[in-house]
Amino acid sequence: MAKRQDPPCVNLKTEFGHLYRVTYEESYYAQYGENARREDPWLMIIRCRQPKNTHIGPWGELGSETELCVAFGAPSKNAILLAREPGFSVLQDSSDGMTLGFQRQHADRVFSMVKPYRRRRMTDEQRAAAAERLRRHWDNSRQVSPKTAQKPPQEKTGPGTRWERDRGFYSLSAVAQSNIAEFVLGRHRIS
Repeated sequence: MAKRQDPPCVNLKTEFGHLYRVTYEESYYAQYGENARREDPWLMIIRCRQPKNTHIGPWGELGSETELCVAFGAPSKNAILLAREPGFSVLQDSSDGMTLGFQRQHADRVFSMVKPYRRRRMTDEQRAAAAERLRRHWDNSRQVSPKTAQKPPQEKTGPGTRWERDRGFYSLSAVAQSNIAEFVLGRHRIS
């Protein structure tokens, strides 16, 4: 059975991943599972701040590697302004939003209007300070303080071979262990 070949599209992670947060849309997890690690460029999106529920994704019925779309999740002045500009086409227009198609060359104009979420960038000093904090936390987490140290289990007395819970594992009580040892060594007499 041959693998399904999707037509090529803009890979948002390679094109814009160094600047913006690239995520997958909801259908990715329904299609590939909750813990999927497959890279599917057709399901990648860049979420945006203005207006709410706006995102940018790949577009192209014939698999164009330069076409993108911006889906506005609410009526917006930005959507109307972009729809009037040359190079943008209205793909869908409804009462609760609009979807516009555009070429890769117009991406900067769209990004300036819809404000996509940017990737966090750290300077070398910030990165060194974060690494130092993590190292200190790691060192402190490996030390056991006297308050949180577990007390040794108390010896329980009583007849029989009872199972007792000891630090998350089941073990025989001390009395049961001595009874078994005496029985194995032949000192215990069963009457």
